[in-house]
Amino acid sequence: MRILLLVIIAALAVGGCSSIDSRKKSSTFETAVFHYSKAIRWSEFGLADGMRRLEPGAHAAQSPEQLEHIKVTSYETISTNNVSDNEVRVTVRIVYYHDDGMKLNTLLDNQIWIYDTDRSTWHITTPLPLFR
Repeated sequence: MRILLLVIIAALAVGGCSSIDSRKKSSTFETAVFHYSKAIRWSEFGLADGMRRLEPGAHAAQSPEQLEHIKVTSYETISTNNVSDNEVRVTVRIVYYHDDGMKLNTLLDNQIWIYDTDRSTWHITTPLPLFR
């Protein structure tokens, strides 16, 4: 009886730790996505660019300096899909305009977020949105 009780307590402790880790991972994901969306929303592309870690061989289509004339008016999350415990795909709709014109443009940005287990942080692996 005592052994059964110890096994149950150990199982609950392990289960509790994994649920705490899962909540912490979820919370850090939400925080990272919030900060990234805020940087894009306020056209702070250098800050947003600093949050990314491009995959080996990938290159940015546009540098933050090339985007100085872009003004974002709307940033809306369309979908969030957990591919695995350490990868999430997010699709957002961004409405923006060039400050030298008043035509609104819309783009869909497909983002891939990866969890760095060594640093316990999330980072985005896709380039800055391609503003035209």
